[in-house]
Amino acid sequence: MFFIPYSTELKLNKLPVVTYAVMIICSVIFFLQYQNNSTILQAATLYCQSLSEANSPGLNESPLNGRRECVEILTDIHVYLRDDWDLQQFISDNLLYSGSTGMTVKFIEKHYLIFSEDLISGLNKSIMYYPDSWNPLKMITSSLAHGDLGHIFFNLLFFFAFTPALEILISNSWKFIKALLLIAFSTHITYSLISIGTHPVPTLGLSGVVSGMIGLAAYLMPEAKIRVFVWFFTFLKTVYIPAWILALWYIGWDSWDLLNDGNNGGVNLIAHVSGGITGYFLGKLWFKERRQDIKDELKEEINYRRYSRNINTFDASYIGGKQQFDDRIRSKNAERECEAHLSKLYTYVQTERDSDAVVLLLDDFEYKQGSVEIYEELFDRMSQWQPSRAFLCVGRLVIYLLLNTQRFSAAVSYAEKCQLVSKDFVLAQAGELILLTQSAIKLQKYELAYCLINNANSRYNGEFDAVHCRLLEIELLWYHLEAANKARDLMKQLLALKPVTHRQEIMQLATQMQG
Repeated sequence: MFFIPYSTELKLNKLPVVTYAVMIICSVIFFLQYQNNSTILQAATLYCQSLSEANSPGLNESPLNGRRECVEILTDIHVYLRDDWDLQQFISDNLLYSGSTGMTVKFIEKHYLIFSEDLISGLNKSIMYYPDSWNPLKMITSSLAHGDLGHIFFNLLFFFAFTPALEILISNSWKFIKALLLIAFSTHITYSLISIGTHPVPTLGLSGVVSGMIGLAAYLMPEAKIRVFVWFFTFLKTVYIPAWILALWYIGWDSWDLLNDGNNGGVNLIAHVSGGITGYFLGKLWFKERRQDIKDELKEEINYRRYSRNINTFDASYIGGKQQFDDRIRSKNAERECEAHLSKLYTYVQTERDSDAVVLLLDDFEYKQGSVEIYEELFDRMSQWQPSRAFLCVGRLVIYLLLNTQRFSAAVSYAEKCQLVSKDFVLAQAGELILLTQSAIKLQKYELAYCLINNANSRYNGEFDAVHCRLLEIELLWYHLEAANKARDLMKQLLALKPVTHRQEIMQLATQMQG
């Protein structure tokens, strides 16, 4: 029976770069291992074949059981013998074929020295972790190396089933890398501690880290469904199992085998169990706040995936419920996009990159200009930040949209707030100036109206009705701001221009001022 998890049923909104990088590195290292081991195996085969030739007294008179055993022993020694290990001791401790008799040991030692002369070094022994070495670099390299094709295939398959979703949920590549390294160190250090006083059997493989990811998944996304391929005789199906159940199954099973001293078949159960425990408690230590932050979002995603699997879209009884659920999902996605947009904008403002902030604000204005509420909310949020050109830009957009919908009082209120930030505040379009100034006068906001209209010709480069603006400025000074002398001076300047437009209004105002 096959029972194999192969992916997490969650939408990945970005590329899990670290996960893919680890998988690629493991694959490259395995390819180099395979080439190296193949070269050593080929050399051992040729050497043992030469010993078994008809006229050679070598292998025919040896205590070994034929050419195959000769090849296996020579290959194992060259692949696994460390430089600081005694050859005779290694042969005695590891000879599992014909028995470690003195004659056998001497025979193998003699021919291994001949066989290994000028032969390339075994790559495995340079990257494997020996529990008595306590070498942190080897703890990393051994995690990325594997013994055979089946070993790397299933390790990477399990790794891919859990890790991409975890990387995306953690949303911090450096912290995720630290978690991977910490789990790798933890599994190897635990193995070294338990191996004290025993024969130092080397270890390699990603399985300890994989178990750590399973443990971390049980903490960070316990209810997330993992796609599991099940094959039992003629039964073939993909089932969906919560991460916490799979963690309990795999880590619990390995713990049972470890405690009952079962036959592990060469599997490092210590690494499996210690990795799973480390992953879970690492989640509690490092990612407790992150788990709380993603709780609602993760729950929505899990429910959405469940609806996608279980709801029959042709069943009318479900259509309404599915539509409502889809609407909630779209709303949540819109909120997340808004927060991401706001975060980027905040970064630009805080680093005084106002040009980039303004470009970001105007980039999607065409699509959002129908909803002034969006920009009103943005204005309120940005008012809590440091003053910036981006903030005034949002103010201009809000005023423009409010004037277009004839919400004059609200437009004046936003203009007032912008004036507090900059006395030289200008509107997005010069055509809005007279309308907003008149609205401010009606609301008896005379100081604001004057700030808007004063010196408008130079601030707007003449792109408006200059005569009408000058008339408004004179009226403000004469009737509302008690600046009669200044108003007379401006009227003289206006009369000297002999404007063609607004002649009747000019003469009427001039007459009133003379009276």
